[in-house]
Amino acid sequence: MSSRAELLFFFIFFSHADLFYYLPLRDLMKFWNRMQSGGRKSFRREELNSIYYLQKKNGFLVPYLDGIQTDLKLRD
Repeated sequence: MSSRAELLFFFIFFSHADLFYYLPLRDLMKFWNRMQSGGRKSFRREELNSIYYLQKKNGFLVPYLDGIQTDLKLRD
């Protein structure tokens, strides 16, 4: 039997900084649960994990593969 990793994520584009952010669902759920508990309903950029910030490179408009690769490395 083989194990299969599920990748659930959102991409956020900060247009003023021309910067992408790869947001894994597990991180989004932390913010969601905080909101459900009566806490803040939004999150600030300072709360995001800096390793998931992605910049355009090599002519690719959305470098989502870099985010996926980082996510998979952190799971090992």
